[in-house]
Amino acid sequence: MLSDQERNAGMKRIRFEQKMYEKDKYIEQTIEYCNKYGGFVEIDSDFCVFAIYDGTEHWIGYATPVDMDWFEQQFQ
Repeated sequence: MLSDQERNAGMKRIRFEQKMYEKDKYIEQTIEYCNKYGGFVEIDSDFCVFAIYDGTEHWIGYATPVDMDWFEQQFQ
């Protein structure tokens, strides 16, 4: 499994909080899977969403924040 340092070496990421982004059915399903099987979801400052489960990182798409000011503050 990747360490936090290895995962975040190139770009800062934060935990993905579903309520802070526009709805996306695929991302919702991925979050349900991660919650059920012990994974988690992160987002980077380029809006790329990653799921980390089974010791592997999976790019699952892009997410649009509902509050851009909040989003930008997370990466300062």
